[in-house]
Amino acid sequence: MLTLAARLVRATLRRAGRARLESRQLLSMSILAGVAMLIPWTSFLAVTLPSHFRAHNWSVTWVGFDAALMLVLIATAWAAWFRRQVLAALSVVAATMLLCDAWFDVNTAWGTHGVKVSIATALAGNIPLSLALLWLTRRILLGTAAVVAVATHRTEVPHRAIDVAIPVLGTRRGAHARPARELQSRSSVTPSSASNALTRASTSSTMRRTVSRSCPAGSSTSQSR
Repeated sequence: MLTLAARLVRATLRRAGRARLESRQLLSMSILAGVAMLIPWTSFLAVTLPSHFRAHNWSVTWVGFDAALMLVLIATAWAAWFRRQVLAALSVVAATMLLCDAWFDVNTAWGTHGVKVSIATALAGNIPLSLALLWLTRRILLGTAAVVAVATHRTEVPHRAIDVAIPVLGTRRGAHARPARELQSRSSVTPSSASNALTRASTSSTMRRTVSRSCPAGSSTSQSR
């Protein structure tokens, strides 16, 4: 597996023509390298770990995990209430923690009298809630992609969450700035025009105040009528 990762790195360098790699390529290569190192480590644990082990700090481990899960769920509820974009990330974190909670709860309780309760809470609570949060993440991604498509005057809108590209990391170098340039060229409001409009508005307001102060009260009343 390490040889495969090295081959992947060499192939990527050849395709890049020895140019500086993009950040998304470095990130992908780092993740794949981590996966390659985890494979032998996981195989080693599968062979050497005992099926029974006396654990220490058992209460601290579970209470700390449940406290962190509650904080993440509170943050998720806050983001949903106020319609914040961070809800997508919080939903993924909460769904992952719920699935991990169900996995460890069922496996550590297996063979004991509490395994039925663990399975019931996993099937009735953790798994349905995690699936609902993942569905919510998909809805947020597709909705955001549709808004970006309309703002950049694109005709194609992705219908799958896996097809939603990140403007910075998911496109070619320099392509993430293209929507901004298109919007700036198609928009009639530029920084210079906005500054000129503010200057004209300020001048007009100053002239109106000067005229209103110099005119008598009667003439201003007759003009207003």
